[in-house]
Amino acid sequence: MNLARSRSPTPVRAAPVRHGHRAAEQAAILGIGATVKRPVVINHPDLGETNAVRDTIYLSLSYDHRLVGSADVAPYLTAVKAIPEAGHR
Repeated sequence: MNLARSRSPTPVRAAPVRHGHRAAEQAAILGIGATVKRPVVINHPDLGETNAVRDTIYLSLSYDHRLVGSADVAPYLTAVKAIPEAGHR
């Protein structure tokens, strides 16, 4: 699949982690959509709120609420969101 052209999120899963003789359960799946140019509203220092075209992606995180609490998930997803916003590759 060509991820550059896909608009639906592509799940990212790690291989099961082995602890002793059994594999640990997967706790979460992170979906990362393709980078697409979209119109967004930005705060410009001189113009105030204005429209601009920016590269955007959709991130979605599904997790097993029995293993991971939302108090742990929110900071993780915020940290993941900050990576492309900062321009890291």
